[in-house]
Amino acid sequence: MSARMGGGRLLAALGSIAILTLAAVVGDVSWSHPAAATAAPLPALSPAAPEPAWQLRGIWIDNGYLARLDGRPGVARLMDQLVAAGFNAVFVESLYRGYTLYPGPYQDGRFAAWGEDPLRVVVEEARARGLSVHAWMWMLGAAIHAGLSPLLEAHPQWADRSASGDLFAAGGSRMAWLDPSRPEVRRWLGGEAARLATAYGLDGIHLDYIRYNDELRDPFGYSEHAQAAFRDATGIDVGGRSPSELRPDESDAWKRWREAQVTAVVRAVRDAVEAAAPDVILSAAVLPERRQARLMHLQDWVSWLADGLVDLAIPMAYTSSTANLRDLLASVSGELEELAPWRSPDRLRARVVPGLALFATRPDTLLEQMGLVRGFGFGGVVLFSTSYLSLPFREALAAGPFAGPAEPPARLRHEMAALPGLPPQAMPAPEVAPAPAGPPPGANLARTASVAVDSSFRGYSPAPLNDGRRNDVPEVGRWAEAAWASAERASDHWIELRWATDQTISQVDIYWALDRGRLYPSSRLRVEVWLDQEQRWQTVWAYEAEPSDRVARTSVTFVPVTTRALRLYQPAGGGALGRPDLMWVAEVEVYGPAASHGLAPADGPR
Repeated sequence: MSARMGGGRLLAALGSIAILTLAAVVGDVSWSHPAAATAAPLPALSPAAPEPAWQLRGIWIDNGYLARLDGRPGVARLMDQLVAAGFNAVFVESLYRGYTLYPGPYQDGRFAAWGEDPLRVVVEEARARGLSVHAWMWMLGAAIHAGLSPLLEAHPQWADRSASGDLFAAGGSRMAWLDPSRPEVRRWLGGEAARLATAYGLDGIHLDYIRYNDELRDPFGYSEHAQAAFRDATGIDVGGRSPSELRPDESDAWKRWREAQVTAVVRAVRDAVEAAAPDVILSAAVLPERRQARLMHLQDWVSWLADGLVDLAIPMAYTSSTANLRDLLASVSGELEELAPWRSPDRLRARVVPGLALFATRPDTLLEQMGLVRGFGFGGVVLFSTSYLSLPFREALAAGPFAGPAEPPARLRHEMAALPGLPPQAMPAPEVAPAPAGPPPGANLARTASVAVDSSFRGYSPAPLNDGRRNDVPEVGRWAEAAWASAERASDHWIELRWATDQTISQVDIYWALDRGRLYPSSRLRVEVWLDQEQRWQTVWAYEAEPSDRVARTSVTFVPVTTRALRLYQPAGGGALGRPDLMWVAEVEVYGPAASHGLAPADGPR
């Protein structure tokens, strides 16, 4: 179609690169944008389940925020604020990245100067105001940023390994993990949870990082102990091979076995807490979509809930988009509906308490999201976290959804344990993108570039941006394999490609991410090249358009320019329809003059 997009306008700033008229630039631009894109209708809400007699109104108290409170007076002020806002439960970070909040051999040094037990301070001040207290415990995440934690220094044999033998995961988190296949790891985690539950009189134990690292990018579970135990159980020798290098039957067995090790940790904690403090609630922070949770992290949380291993599941539905949240909640609700022959979906739905992100919302957006949660019949919310709980949020909660009283939930495990177990659940398989069909229009220069980005959404990396695979296959189960996503925050986002030598470029094709049938094109974007002599970025092409979710590819051409770096720059708020704070791209392709001159790329996915 014409470059004169409905409602959009084309901008050009060529500076010292070339002196062109605006009309010349327009003539070199081709689009795959429909003339009158309209947003796909949002899915209908699931019928609301009967209102539970209770409603969890929780918030995570992260260790960084707690450390800044600097003792009991600060904790007391926080608890006053939470009660005034209408909360009834706090999830206090007690075991995290191999450190503890409470006194002991692994205590975080920031809390040693308090002069009293920080966890006991939180429990006493919260209880004095009627708040229930849950100890938030990292289960398998044991260290970050390539430095051993006190826990791993004391027990180096407990560490897990990746398929390549690394202790720390690749990517942004750089996290080290405990090996869930080791009985001594499960015993310690279960014993520590039971000890905290009884010693502090807690209302709940909350399990976090109860999973493996990203299975598709950096699979873990490859410690010598785990491989030997799997070989003894199945006769299969993994030999350090990643799942993609195994035969399909071997890969399926390996994934199932490792998933069972994660579940074994949950069961060990459940059994230990049940024996020591049977009225204590057990909850788990989980990935929102079951297929993604199982495929990418070997975390079968729906079965944990349905089989009574946990009382509450808290899907981390962190998004700034109400439309995206509705999709996530509909997916969770649908997964529970599939259990109808064995369990009551309404009863389970009331035991799902979505986690919402304060850092990704404004007060009005948060209230919209909480309305969705209530409409689906879920049992409340937990908000992340106190570090982002500003006065406007507190006032909005107190005047709105938290205005009236509500009781926190009781335990569920005894209700579910007597029911027959679920049948075995098939392990989902990833979708693998085929090679692009047809000859490419000349050499794709992006394939030889190094890629950097401003940020990455949790679990994503820039690796897919120039891997040669576009957005032409189903993305379900392979989100982080198929695309890169920025952190979802109201700031500028960018993708930078750099080459070791000069490249002459004149065409850029951007394949936007595809998620559940919706596409995520930037509504504002600049293409910039690096001017080495002037040490600055120069815009060679830019646009601004109405937000859409119907653009598969944006292809632009411009006067050839020689450079060693290219940047795609999305200004703050310039994302797709419904998710303005996110930049989400499946593939970037860059071509020189021989490829772009006289060739108009076809519309739609290729």
